[in-house]
Amino acid sequence: MKSGIININKGQNMTSHDVVSIVRRAVGIKRVGHTGTLDPMAEGVLPVAVGNATKFIEYLDKDIKTYVAGVKLGIKTDTLDIWGEKLENTKVDCTGEELKEKLSGIIPRFIGEIQQIPPKFSAVKVNGRRLYDYARKSQDVEIPKRNVHVYKLEYISPDDMEYIASLTGIMPSSVGEVKNDFFLLIECSRGTYVRSLIRDIGSELGLSAVMSFLVRTASGEFQIDDGISAESIKNMDIGELYKCIFPIDEKISCMRSIVLDDIESRKFQNGGKVSMKKIKYLEGEKSIMKDRSFHNDYRVVYTDLYKVYRGKRQGDSSDFELPRISNVADMKSTGRFLGVGRIVQDRFLKGEKVVPIESEEYEIF
Repeated sequence: MKSGIININKGQNMTSHDVVSIVRRAVGIKRVGHTGTLDPMAEGVLPVAVGNATKFIEYLDKDIKTYVAGVKLGIKTDTLDIWGEKLENTKVDCTGEELKEKLSGIIPRFIGEIQQIPPKFSAVKVNGRRLYDYARKSQDVEIPKRNVHVYKLEYISPDDMEYIASLTGIMPSSVGEVKNDFFLLIECSRGTYVRSLIRDIGSELGLSAVMSFLVRTASGEFQIDDGISAESIKNMDIGELYKCIFPIDEKISCMRSIVLDDIESRKFQNGGKVSMKKIKYLEGEKSIMKDRSFHNDYRVVYTDLYKVYRGKRQGDSSDFELPRISNVADMKSTGRFLGVGRIVQDRFLKGEKVVPIESEEYEIF
């Protein structure tokens, strides 16, 4: 079975686990997992890992997420979205222009690193239990704040349905089924709860607020335009499905790269340390991954077509390197992905997550 990542465009009324079950039946193997859970009523990008790609979910999940969310004011529910039990419903006496003016001063406060309290109906663990377990049993528990990062937060008028449709790929009539007071375009870190963000923005307005619409338009390099629906997978034969599977490393290309030769690549995959002197190429500081804990991780590739030579030109005392790999894309076309590694003690490359030597990916990629 071909290992890799499938970019699923999840619909409403299905859980992320439902999507995994559909893919699992389609590919005929158990080793299937998803990145970044989407709530049942949320739609959009849900990358699903197949086979050995499940090892690398943590690297995919750490990247930036992009959402378009609808906001309904004057309503309070237990789930912080419009589908929960209604606790409050008050009339909002504010024109669209007045609301836009107020939000222009409030939205910038939520850009950058912020603290938020996750919803009580969420999968966050407290004392070893999911918060939704406490909520379903009406048990009180103190929910700790968490630090998250919002990179972009943009107000969208409810009258601008064409723009919303262009972002989400959803017909304006479907977007407008609930009369939203406004929409938000959000780029944020893993672990950010859009429902909590909307609640807190509403609080700054002096109003209750719930999420009434949510589409994840991007997860790292996975875009909604490139996704396929979970339902369509049910009707695909295995050949069609293979065409939808991205190579394991293609969507973690934001990492810097290291190139090894044949001997050192086998040492790396067998769990050994590779001397920095044996590395054929090490990419510079080009990582765009925002999560600081991954800045020391490298995408490790084997190729015998690119080598870096150091030495002196005849009649020239200066050092030279020849040839250099210009970018990650050059390596993708010829390289074989070995895994993710980290440099330790400033002397060695050590594997963090490694593709097994006898992996089927070698025959396919």
